[in-house]
Amino acid sequence: MLTRRRLIKKVAGQIAIGLVFLIFFALVYFLSRAYFEQYLLVSKQASSFSVNNISHLVTSVDAQPSDENFVATTSVMIEKINNQIISFYNFFFNLQDLSSSVANSGDPEPAGTTYLGSFPYTSATVDYSKTNLRFDSISNSISFAPNYTWENASPSLIEANQSKFGNHQENLFSGPYNDKRCLGNNCLELRNNKLFYNNQLVALPDGIKSSSLQAISLGTVASRWLVGLTIKDSGYRGEVFYFDGSKFFKVTNFSPVISKYFGLFGFGGDDSDFMIVYGAYQGQAFRVQGNMITNLDKFFSYRPMNNGFKTEIIKAKNTWYIYSSTTNNPKFIKLWEDSSGTIVGALSLGGDLQLSGAAEFNLIKTDSNSLTLLARLKNKESETWKVFTDSGFLNNKAGVLVTLPTPHDALNSQIFINKIYESELGVDKEGQNSVKMEFSVDGLKWQNLPQGQNLDFKQAGTKYYFLRLNFAPVQESFYSPFVDKIIFSYTCHI
Repeated sequence: MLTRRRLIKKVAGQIAIGLVFLIFFALVYFLSRAYFEQYLLVSKQASSFSVNNISHLVTSVDAQPSDENFVATTSVMIEKINNQIISFYNFFFNLQDLSSSVANSGDPEPAGTTYLGSFPYTSATVDYSKTNLRFDSISNSISFAPNYTWENASPSLIEANQSKFGNHQENLFSGPYNDKRCLGNNCLELRNNKLFYNNQLVALPDGIKSSSLQAISLGTVASRWLVGLTIKDSGYRGEVFYFDGSKFFKVTNFSPVISKYFGLFGFGGDDSDFMIVYGAYQGQAFRVQGNMITNLDKFFSYRPMNNGFKTEIIKAKNTWYIYSSTTNNPKFIKLWEDSSGTIVGALSLGGDLQLSGAAEFNLIKTDSNSLTLLARLKNKESETWKVFTDSGFLNNKAGVLVTLPTPHDALNSQIFINKIYESELGVDKEGQNSVKMEFSVDGLKWQNLPQGQNLDFKQAGTKYYFLRLNFAPVQESFYSPFVDKIIFSYTCHI
C-alpha cells in the first residue's frame, strides 16, 4: 500500500516526465514551423526557377540543348510534390499561402513571382550579323577581334631564319619521347625516356624512381634548361627542375602538379619570367617570376587542350604564344597582359589559321606596333612556310556583341519581368570600367544593367530577352578587355 509521501513522489515524477515530453514536442513543432515557413515557401516560390535551371544554368562551357518533354514532365512533377508537402504541413502548421506571404512581406513584387535562371553563356546565342566583338568558342570568352595577317613567307625570309627551327622534335602524346634542346654548343637530349647531356647519360634527380616515371619533357629559357617529369602515383604527379649541365634544382616555391590525367610539360619565356604548362586533358599552367608563382589554369581548360598536348611557349613583350609540338593536335593560343603586366586574356587562333599536321613557330621581329612570327607547317610529306604578323586587336573603335532572341525557359512561356538583379560580368580588372551590359525584351529598347545593382524593369509580356555587350575603345593596341562570364538574374510573374 502506497504511503502518502510515496504517492506524491510518484505523481510528481509522472508530471515531470510529461512536462519533458511536452517541452520536447513543443520545441519540435516550433522549429519545424519556422523551418518550413522559411524554406518550403521559398522552395515553392522558386519551383519554376528549379525547373528552368535545368536548361539555363550559367556555365563556362557551351551547354547541350535541353529536352523539352523532360523539362515539362519535371515541372509538373515538382509542382505536384510541392503541393503535397505544403498541404501536409498546412494541416499541422497552418502555413501562409504563397501569395499572402509575398503580399505581407513588404516586397512590391506581385503574387506569383517566379525566380528564373539567366543567360546561357554560349557562342550559339550570338547574333553575328550585329556583332564585331570576338566570342571565342575554345577559350569561351569575349574580347575585341584579333588584328593579324597570315601570309606565305618569301624565300629570302625563310633562308634568313631557317636556322632557328628544329630546336625540338614533334612528339606523339602517347610516346615514345625523343627531344633535343641546345643552348649554344651544349645539348640536353631525351632518348626513350633517358637523358643525355652532350651524349653523356644523366642520372635522374634524387627520389625519382624510373619504374614510376611515365615521361620526361624538355624546354629552355634564356640560359638554362627546364625538365618536367610525369610520374604515376595513384593519379599523376608532375615535378619540374632546372638543369645547369651537371645538377638538377627544383623551381623555388613550385609545388608538384597533381592531376587525374597524364600530361607532358612545356616551358618558355625569360630566365626571370617564364611559363610552365602541364598539357593534359585538363591543363594546368603557372607563371614563374622569380620566387612568385601565378596560377593560369583558367586559360588551359578542356577545350583548349583538346585531350592534351606538349606546349611550346614564346614570350614577346606583353604577349605570350603557346603552340603544340604534338603531332596531329596543332594549336596556337595567344595570351596577353594588361598595363600592370598581369596576364588577363586568351584567344585560340589555331582554327583561324587552319593549322593541321605539325606546326613550329619562331619570333623573328618585334616592332612597337607589331610582332612577327615565322611558322613552318608540316603535313604528311609537304612543308609550308607562313608569316604571322600580330598587330594586337581591332580596338580603336567601340565594340558590340548582341545576342539572338533568348527564350527564358525551355517551355517558351510568356512572362512579365519585374526586376533584374545581381548582374555580373566576369571581366578583367582593367576592363571593368570600359565594358557595359544592356538588356532588352524586344531588341529595340535597351536598358543598362549596372553590375551588382537591382534594376526595376517593368515591361510587356515576353517570351524572349536580348543582351548587348559594349566595349569602349582602347588606346593600347595589344590590350583587350576579357569577358569569360555573364550572369544576371531576374524576377517575373507569369
